[in-house]
Amino acid sequence: MAKASKKGKGRGHKISKVKRTNQIKTKLMKQGKLKGKGNRHMSTICRNPKKNPPKPEVPPVEEASDDDMQDMMDKDDIQFLKDSSAARSYKILKRFNFNGREEGPRRKRTKAVGEDSDDEEMEEKYEEQRQDDSENLKPQRELLPIKTKDGIIRRTTTEPVIKLKPEKVVQLIENAGKLEEKEEEEDDIDLGLEEAADSKLDLSQPLTMAKMLALRHEQVGKYRLRIGCLASGVLEDPVNKLGNLKHLLSFLKDKQPTEVALTAPRLAAISLMEVFKDLLPEYQIKNVEEPNVKLKKETLKLRTEENMLLSSYKNFLTHLEKLLGPILKRRGQKNQASPPGVRLAIVAVECMSQLLEARPYFNFSFNLVRLLVPFLNHSMLPVRSTVAKSISQVLKDDKKGEVSFEIVKRINALVRSKKHAVRPECVSVLLTLRIKDVNLDKEKEIEKKHKKLSKKERFLSSSKRDRKRAKRWEELNKELLETKAEENRHTKQKHFTEVTKLVFTIFFRVLKSAPTSALLTATLEGLAKFAHCINVEFYSDLVNVLEGLLKDEDNKISLRHQLLCIKTVFAILSGHGEFLTIDPMRFYAQLYRNLMKIFIGRKQEDLKVALEIMNDAVMRKRKSLSQQRLFAFTKRLCTVALQQQHNGALGCLQLVKSLIEFSRSLDTLLEPDPSVGQGVYMPLVDDPEYCNAKNTAVYELLMLRDHYHPLVRDYARHILKRPNIEQETGEIVSGVLPQSIEKMSATELFDEYSPADVQFNPATTAPFHFKPKQRVFFVPSKVKNVKLRHLLEDILDEEESSEGKPKEDPNDV
Repeated sequence: MAKASKKGKGRGHKISKVKRTNQIKTKLMKQGKLKGKGNRHMSTICRNPKKNPPKPEVPPVEEASDDDMQDMMDKDDIQFLKDSSAARSYKILKRFNFNGREEGPRRKRTKAVGEDSDDEEMEEKYEEQRQDDSENLKPQRELLPIKTKDGIIRRTTTEPVIKLKPEKVVQLIENAGKLEEKEEEEDDIDLGLEEAADSKLDLSQPLTMAKMLALRHEQVGKYRLRIGCLASGVLEDPVNKLGNLKHLLSFLKDKQPTEVALTAPRLAAISLMEVFKDLLPEYQIKNVEEPNVKLKKETLKLRTEENMLLSSYKNFLTHLEKLLGPILKRRGQKNQASPPGVRLAIVAVECMSQLLEARPYFNFSFNLVRLLVPFLNHSMLPVRSTVAKSISQVLKDDKKGEVSFEIVKRINALVRSKKHAVRPECVSVLLTLRIKDVNLDKEKEIEKKHKKLSKKERFLSSSKRDRKRAKRWEELNKELLETKAEENRHTKQKHFTEVTKLVFTIFFRVLKSAPTSALLTATLEGLAKFAHCINVEFYSDLVNVLEGLLKDEDNKISLRHQLLCIKTVFAILSGHGEFLTIDPMRFYAQLYRNLMKIFIGRKQEDLKVALEIMNDAVMRKRKSLSQQRLFAFTKRLCTVALQQQHNGALGCLQLVKSLIEFSRSLDTLLEPDPSVGQGVYMPLVDDPEYCNAKNTAVYELLMLRDHYHPLVRDYARHILKRPNIEQETGEIVSGVLPQSIEKMSATELFDEYSPADVQFNPATTAPFHFKPKQRVFFVPSKVKNVKLRHLLEDILDEEESSEGKPKEDPNDV
């Protein structure tokens, strides 16, 4: 029963095909019918010692060296081997292994069923023929055989024998390999420039200037072609063509021929600048070498390419710095630099400035800042303007604050070291800073709150659970900033705060130490622009300093400086300084007096500053001003509009229109009869409160109504379009302004219609071409008066006789 159950169990259980095959192999192996591998075979040998007797051990034979084999061979055999190798018949050498020993006999190939024995005979004949050919001195090369009815016809041809020494063969092989590598690297570089450089002119005959210029033009064209091919190759395939940067740098390192000594380095520098502007990334490359860390193949390749790019960029900046030598100021240097060197140095400054402007966050940006900031005080205008333009753009586009802080720090050191005897560009570039969102008062309030609570009180004010939660929130926020790849806001705010402190340090030092220097204009403009960022504690002191500048009779400042001082004061009083106990009436009187000093021409730009002050001091604070002041400033603006160009007149009329619209009491100035009221208008009084401008009329608008500019005419007519004017004069004053013009501010109109580009806006129409009138001939016969008819006939006869022409038909009129 047990056996039956076992069989039943075995039948019900299924075995896989692989397991069944392994069982069969194991069974055959135990029976000795199947040979095993490795240890299984050794076990089989041990089980059947009779069937597989052990083989006798053979002592190892020492292998003979090449020198021993050569001594053992006859000279005739060695010569035979050399001849065979020269004849390219190596069949006999195949019987020997690399040690020179002959291999064992070949195993005969078993013939297949039906195979003919003629193949063996053919092979034997072929081997004999090869051995006979090897005895010939001239090597033969086999050609394709021809198969005919009689058999196969073999064809051969002889080759010339070239005997070379082994050392020469090795040298030729190495040179060929190097030449191939060099051709692969410089496949797009060899453009015949070497031939042009090495070509020598025939100086036995005199050269004309035209021929010399033609030769130079040809040579410059070849240099330009080569530099262009190298640069385009890098841009097309930056990964494989980074080696072209070295060849481009060679134009700056090596000395070029005299004909292209200035042109070739300049072209190479500009080309490299454009290439680096396209290749360099926005971020900074930070490669930390870890010797014990294995990198992936792709990571290692990327790091190698970054290192090559970084080293090439570093070498380029180093050579540009060397080119700056002719324009650098050194102590004790008296010799003037050559003009070609100066021009090349200016190109180097332009390249460095554009690289800093394009990639301010890349490596070596701080080095560029340290090198370019002193050029803001350079004596050459092209160098100074180029550097100022680039640094202004960098400060305007900087969003992190690191580069701005470095630039302002260097400018502060420069101004302090020169004791404010620097060019205005050193301070004017600071006007483009992005520090409008910085509030030093808010930072000071936060510091005060932290000082109020001591460390122990802050610790006791929060529970342990709250402290843990705050710490966890801080860690999560830090990780969140890292995942978003954003700049830390606290770090950014810190940088711009430090920048603001340094900027106001420069401004206050200029006001205190050098109020009459060339930096005063830029300083006052900066204070007026960033006045909202100053601490409230400094407001009163700053206003007193500015008032002292206006009243100083010994060091009288210019009109523009006076206007900027007034603008700064009203910018301070329009923000947090509204609650200060400062009387601005004296500054209103100063503004009213200075408006009449703005004339057309060179001081036309001062009117723009005056319009900005009028917008801040009069328009925005019209509710706090008395009616007398509003009347006085409206009348003064109309008077100033008569002595300005059309853009200045438009700015003044826009303010007049806004004042009349917001203050209905000013409509009395549009009355044609100013006799109503008390007193007489006194235009020479400097105080607007006592000039009695209410008893006058703005007759200037009637004159501006006939202005040469069409928009000024429309603006004047638009202001005069009132019912009382129409009733009194009896004429309809028409003036409709477009909606786009009516919404523009005074400064926008001043800039939009400025004639600085020597262009009239709107464009004037061409004058009408009048055709000359034709001569009218009188017909005397049709005149009824007899005396008049005779007189006309006599006149016509005299004219015809004097001209000597035949009489015309009187009917042709």
